[in-house]
Amino acid sequence: MTSNVDLPIPVPDVPGADAGYEGLPERSDLTALQRLIVDSSAVADIGLRTAIASLVGVSMLPTVAKSIVRRSDLHRERSNLEFYAELAARQDPAASFPAPTVLPTVTTRPANPIAQ
Repeated sequence: MTSNVDLPIPVPDVPGADAGYEGLPERSDLTALQRLIVDSSAVADIGLRTAIASLVGVSMLPTVAKSIVRRSDLHRERSNLEFYAELAARQDPAASFPAPTVLPTVTTRPANPIAQ
């Protein structure tokens, strides 16, 4: 069954795109457009993964550096991790997210011009 669905991102119909018994086609068997699509996808994939891994690593640097200098923070962080590990082991959403004892006060205000 074939359906004509307009995808939000144009996806080229590359003949032979699926891997067969022999695996993926050799790069030399691809047309110039197919090589461009494959190469740009690989570069984007590596670039995005590297950027995200770098952001995660950089965000951890202050914590790691502080724990090296101040060992007391390291012990406190380990006890925090143990607390959350025990909470996760219980597998009880009510224990992890208890209902509030007092209803919160909800207020509204108009958005500023930039947010609009």
